[in-house]
Amino acid sequence: MKIETIVFFSIDSLRADCIPGSSSTRNPSLRDLFTPTIHSLMQTACHFTNTYSSAVFTPPAHASLFTGDYQPNHRIREFYYHGETLSKRITTLAEFFKSKGYSTHAYTDMLHVFQATNLLRGFDHISDKDSSFFHDMTKWKRSKRFIFIHLLDVHTPYLFSPSNAFVDNSDYFRRIYSEIEKSDGRTGRSAIGIDDPYRLWNSYVQLPSIRSSRSSLFPLYKAGINKFDRGRFKIFLKNLHLHIAVENTVTFLFSDHGEGQASVRNPSFFRHGPHLSDDVLHIPLIISSPSFHKYINDKLLSICDIHHLAKRLINNPTQESINGYQNPNNFVYAESFECRKNAFFTTPNNAYLHEVRYRKKTDYYIYERQIRTPTQKLTLWFKPELFFSPHRRQRSLRASIQTLHQISSAYSASFNPLQKLFLIIVALCYAQWKKVWMKIFYQNLEPPIEFEIFNKQTHSIDEQNKIFIYLFRSILKLNRIKHQANDIASMLRY
Repeated sequence: MKIETIVFFSIDSLRADCIPGSSSTRNPSLRDLFTPTIHSLMQTACHFTNTYSSAVFTPPAHASLFTGDYQPNHRIREFYYHGETLSKRITTLAEFFKSKGYSTHAYTDMLHVFQATNLLRGFDHISDKDSSFFHDMTKWKRSKRFIFIHLLDVHTPYLFSPSNAFVDNSDYFRRIYSEIEKSDGRTGRSAIGIDDPYRLWNSYVQLPSIRSSRSSLFPLYKAGINKFDRGRFKIFLKNLHLHIAVENTVTFLFSDHGEGQASVRNPSFFRHGPHLSDDVLHIPLIISSPSFHKYINDKLLSICDIHHLAKRLINNPTQESINGYQNPNNFVYAESFECRKNAFFTTPNNAYLHEVRYRKKTDYYIYERQIRTPTQKLTLWFKPELFFSPHRRQRSLRASIQTLHQISSAYSASFNPLQKLFLIIVALCYAQWKKVWMKIFYQNLEPPIEFEIFNKQTHSIDEQNKIFIYLFRSILKLNRIKHQANDIASMLRY
């Protein structure tokens, strides 16, 4: 097979179970999905059913995609703030394709974020308008191309397409106006007084009857997927196929993250981030080409592996080279940072009203880290290692107060002055007092650790403890934290 064109379709917020051939065929709540365009691609595709993202937000997930590495190395960890850009030490996928003689093209609906973080390093041609992108295609001559396309149609607001020129959004306005009318009696656009689709969405999800609940938003989310499949996705594919040699093209379809439980404290809160839930981290991945046959790979993969799969196809352009691919480390890592000013200090809905482009680095704290193997999953909240390492004992009152404030402010737990004084004293003490700290921590806050073994019957208690310590040490190693992992893990075990 001769590969002239590699096309990446990154469908923002598309869940893994919302494409054909997934659990949608068995789950009654997903039977109203109708995606014939995606279905046609999957007839000649390798479907990777067990792929997970490294993040629940777009910039860090795409940084992992383009570099094939995790956040501690590529340095895009938070959602967005001024000044943080992709590490220059790592070669991006676009730079790799350029070195192989490919022309590189990028289209994204989030150009301001991609440019600010330097995620598009290595792309020769960049666009954020459908019409200009399609016009550029008419100038293409027969040559090798790497094409990256990032579309926000499935993202909030559901059922709304950023492409007003090619997609009719009247159904979105009718649906949302109707829902608002049912809730508070206001009728029509003039009475509601909101024309902007994003402001309208924020008003809708904050209605008392909605509150960003899964039961209210999931039907809209699925309707948006159906609309995208028969609309903008089909339009992009049609225009591409007019200007490339389809028989020599490999198409990757995936998402940066899914959509689902966004809050550990509110299981019904439906969006993405900062909680590292499975329905948000689990992403679809299909690799399609006219010469491919249907194949299913159920091995555990990361979004980083998409980077390596593309390189493998260039070096060995056969389907057999990717069918049996598996993650070389046999684990995947994910993390999330949260802004101190938003959801978990007010309400989840207010988080999405906060203007992200003015955030600063100091606004963020690490919220969750997760490591997953084929049979286990370990999730850490905040930085529990700070309270157990002999290298990081809190010896100063100022540092102790600051640490206490950072941890306790993440949840709305109430501490009276006496409790606060006691916790500060504990933080000043030696390692043997740390168990007392954790007891108070468990009683007043959410558990900072969750360890899940998918099939506990195959492991003894001792084996489970060893697995836990191994996973904990792996998280510390990924984050370059030099601590005594065995001592830390034994103290944190529950």
